[in-house]
Amino acid sequence: MANERIGTAGTRQDIELRVGSTFGPVDFTDCRDDAGNLIDFTGSTFECIISLRDGNGAAVLSPVVSVVGLGHYRIAATPTTALAAADLDFWKPQPKHNWILWRTDSTGNRKPDFFGVVHVSRETVE
Repeated sequence: MANERIGTAGTRQDIELRVGSTFGPVDFTDCRDDAGNLIDFTGSTFECIISLRDGNGAAVLSPVVSVVGLGHYRIAATPTTALAAADLDFWKPQPKHNWILWRTDSTGNRKPDFFGVVHVSRETVE
């Protein structure tokens, strides 16, 4: 059973951002079901939430997600000025935020596609 996922938790994907940068756009293309067919997202809705890790789960940012075509959806470009940088050393920032991307299909079945932590740094390394 190599590289197979069991469960419905979605896929972990951590995000690294710089303070004041723009997150996205991010395209998810070639999305396929378990049978290998491109997913028809017609009638699906998406909710992307970035929240504080030590908060109540309330959204700090809610990037807009839209269907582009068969097997393809996109998170729109979103300014990140509402996200605070980690208080610790740049080289070992402590993540302050979580993110999750929920998909509700046309039958009302809601599940996370992606989730993870958001690392926000004060600067970029050149």
